[in-house]
Amino acid sequence: MKWAIFGALSVVATVATSHPVNESFLHLRHSLIQQGWKPFKFDRKSLTDYPVDTDEEMLIKAKITEVESCSVDAGRLCRFWYTRSGACLMVVAKGEKLKSMKTVFQGHDQCPEK
Repeated sequence: MKWAIFGALSVVATVATSHPVNESFLHLRHSLIQQGWKPFKFDRKSLTDYPVDTDEEMLIKAKITEVESCSVDAGRLCRFWYTRSGACLMVVAKGEKLKSMKTVFQGHDQCPEK
């Protein structure tokens, strides 16, 4: 089991270092999917405590279902999740419009609950 966890973290570390921050979110997303990362799909019906805001709704309509949430506290920051081989990758992107969003953070964390 330790090797599986180590392997998953190694995969995430490789992805995070091969994709620099300030990269186009859409370009990064395309690249991740090409590398076998799957967008994590949140069950919006079970997130009744966490209503979908207009930014999240716009992303979901654009078929970006891996968005967990968006915040406007420090500019528009949105958090996205991807899974592959038991590993989870979180990407945070900033921007007012989908086409101009840039990545500001990539890292691994415990996988979110659906």
